[in-house]
Amino acid sequence: MPEHQVEDEQFDSEVPKAPKKGKILIVEDILTNRMVLTSLLETLDIEVLIAENGKKAVDIFKSDPTINMILMDIQMPVMNGIEATLVIREWEEIKRLSPTPIVAITAFDYAEDIKNCKDAGMNDVMFKPPDLKKLNTYVEKYLYVKKIDPALFELVKDKAIEKLLDDRTEAIFNEKWLKVFVSDHKKLASVILKSATKNIPEYFALLEEAIRNHSMDEAKAVVHVLKGLLHQIGAIRLSKILAELNERMKEGAAINEILYTGLVKEFQILDKELQVWIKKNT
Repeated sequence: MPEHQVEDEQFDSEVPKAPKKGKILIVEDILTNRMVLTSLLETLDIEVLIAENGKKAVDIFKSDPTINMILMDIQMPVMNGIEATLVIREWEEIKRLSPTPIVAITAFDYAEDIKNCKDAGMNDVMFKPPDLKKLNTYVEKYLYVKKIDPALFELVKDKAIEKLLDDRTEAIFNEKWLKVFVSDHKKLASVILKSATKNIPEYFALLEEAIRNHSMDEAKAVVHVLKGLLHQIGAIRLSKILAELNERMKEGAAINEILYTGLVKEFQILDKELQVWIKKNT
């Protein structure tokens, strides 16, 4: 496993930053410590997930692609923080995901412990007891992101990729397809659509991040998941657009700003139709 360097640099104060929002997984076996960390993070407008040990942390991480950062205690039963980090880093490599920032939480500032955290793939070490100022430093470091500059979007030589959105004849939402998928069970259909309309924007956020980081492999992976999800719920037009985009990306094409913006608009139109259907059939 490649060595993950501990990052010490702070973002330039002049760089415009996004709102301090995100989702952090707290991995801590002591209830009092979990309560303190949760309270501090909620003060910073951060959504919190909890794991009582490293094994549960790994399970939660694998099931939730929207986790932005992990606060990992070192000494825990079942699976400690070092072991959990090694499993998470291996999972990310297998899935070709960018490393999620992991900050170790420890009461010891021994050089050997810090080295072990670094060697396992952790990005930083935070010493107990945590306080708001200290925690805010890590939130700023790993959850603040630069506002997207259109110049950062990968441009493609094949301008035809932008035309994937033009002159589409497919239905935005095919109710019949959804009914086939759920065996004409309207209540189940409503549950599925509500879940989809909640989760799909999170995948678009992942796609946006991949584009910003110039990671077309990650973007391709998100496109692949999105097209399958949209196909299942009967969002035929957007699913076919993404299927065509997926094929272009296999050939080396990249998403540019124009196409990404168009995809978002397509989803916004779809979302309105889905909301109408849910309201009508709930």
